[in-house]
Formats: sequence, C-alpha cells, structure tokens
Amino acid sequence: GTRRPPRPDGGRAAAVRDGGRPLRSDGDGRRPARDLPRRETDALLTVLRALASVPGSDVMRRLVIQGDDRPLWQGHSRFSDVLAALVERAAGRNRDALAAHVPGLADVVFRTAASLRALPDRPESVVHGDPVPPNIHLDEAGHPVAVLDFGFCTTAGDPAFEAAVTAVVWDMYGPDAAHHTAELTRLFAREPGHAEEVLDLYRKAYALITYDLFGTGPHDGTSAGAPPCCGDAHYSRSRGTFSFQVREKTRRSAS
Repeated sequence: GTRRPPRPDGGRAAAVRDGGRPLRSDGDGRRPARDLPRRETDALLTVLRALASVPGSDVMRRLVIQGDDRPLWQGHSRFSDVLAALVERAAGRNRDALAAHVPGLADVVFRTAASLRALPDRPESVVHGDPVPPNIHLDEAGHPVAVLDFGFCTTAGDPAFEAAVTAVVWDMYGPDAAHHTAELTRLFAREPGHAEEVLDLYRKAYALITYDLFGTGPHDGTSAGAPPCCGDAHYSRSRGTFSFQVREKTRRSAS
C-alpha cells in the first residue's frame, strides 16, 4: 500500500527520550488486525481525552495548516465557520481534478459547508490533526507517553473533529481500512460520546481539505509544503495531561 515518506527527523520515529515506542511504524510491515486490539483502542481513547483537556489558545488559532495560505482562524470566531471556509478554499485549489472524482462537487461542497456552519458552538481544545500510529508512542506497559509531529493540521477546535480524523487515518490504506474507520467511529461515539452524525460530517470535511495533499504514487504527499511548525506532546499519566515542545520549521511560530 501507499506509505508516508520517511520522517525528516529519522530516529524520532523509533524512540523518544523516555523510552516510548511508536504504536506501529510505517516501515515495520505490520498491518493492523481486522479487529483492533484493546491495547490500541485504549491508547487512542487516552490520547483523545488528554488532548481534549488542553484548551484551545490564540497561538493554536494563528497556525497555518498544510495546503492553506493563511492563519486558519483568520476572520472567524467559531471552529465550525473556520472549517466551512477551509472546505470551500480547499475545494477550489484543484477543483477540476476533484470534480473528476466527485460527482456533483459543487453541491457536495455547499451542503458540507452549510452543515458545518449549522453546528452549535462546542468547547475548543488542541487538535493534533494527524494521529497516525507512528505519531503515538507507548511505554512497555502499553500506556501513551508521547504524541509526536504536531503541525500537519494542528489548530484549536472541536475534540470531535480530532476523533473523526483519528478514525480515518488510523488505517488509511490497508485492506480493512473501511472496517477500522467504522469500528473507531462507533467507539468514539460510544465512549467519548461524540454524535455519530457529527463525526461523519467532520470526516467529509477532512476529505475535502486534504484530497490534494495525498498523492497516488509511492508517498501520500505529506512531505510537500512543510507546515509552519511542528511539535511534540509528552503525556503524564499521573496528571492526565500533555506538556508541549514546539520545534521551529520553515517559519517562526507564534509562542
């Protein structure tokens, strides 16, 4: 299947300072089991709950996500409006290419954006935006100790958006990808208690904002157009919270 390109920081995909290991790495050849083990789903729920406990901040709102051309929250005060505007901009980036694969594209974009704008206000927390298995590190007991590589789609937003993205990207290309998306969607509707219809809407939005960042060649395109910054979060089980480290990349991040 399609693989993500090697991480520019190399060794960090194998281990972090406190001994954590990636839940699953791109290069180990392992495919997730059709029915995800409890170890994985427990780790995901722990990470999602901890991220949801970190309030959104002005720094997060000033970030530019990959593929876009402005601070994500610029001109907006509600996450649902932010995401609707992003869907409209992203669909216009390569409209002809997208329309070739999405019948009735204009109506799909219109309905998705309208549904997003109709969502009620929700508490905002940090959104990682790329919670793939290599970015979640566990200790030997299977407990999360770090979440790596913030920056691809990092912002402040609805925790349900993070959950919806997680359900999609946990297994993007495997033979059981659709099964895993459905399994995780049901889990995140049941335990964190996100409305399943909201998760479905956010998945549609995510597809429309990332469609041209994922190629059809040997890589998925995430190495093109580096985000303005990225960082890591190290998890404290005793406090149930993350501490953040931001690493500068091509532009100076707000801090």
